[in-house]
Amino acid sequence: MKNISFSSSLLIMNVNRICIFIILIIPFSASFQKNRILHQLAQTIENMAVPSDSNRIFNCSNDTECLNSEKCIGKRCMDPCPGLCGIDAICKVIKHTMTCSCFKCYEGNPYIRCTPYLGLKRWMCKYFGI
Repeated sequence: MKNISFSSSLLIMNVNRICIFIILIIPFSASFQKNRILHQLAQTIENMAVPSDSNRIFNCSNDTECLNSEKCIGKRCMDPCPGLCGIDAICKVIKHTMTCSCFKCYEGNPYIRCTPYLGLKRWMCKYFGI
């Protein structure tokens, strides 16, 4: 069996809202083989393309294929936080796990509503960060 060598040149493709630079020229004598390989390559790149919006990824099947700050939701890596936490609370995602917590100097159920500290507790928080 003959080894196929690959020489290189710059091919620029705009796939799924980003430019991908590919180094590739395949020296096949039959153009249909070259076209088939390039078609397969383009499909692979399209599946791996990273759009510039917050719904960053392609066809994920589990959370490990996403950034640690994202979850695989409906086969897309997404920020799971929008709409998750209650009023005056913030969402953090660590290793694909969402957690809501009240803002500093607030207390309550972060999944429903947080309210400002009252009295001495509020004063201590405001001036001493406690």
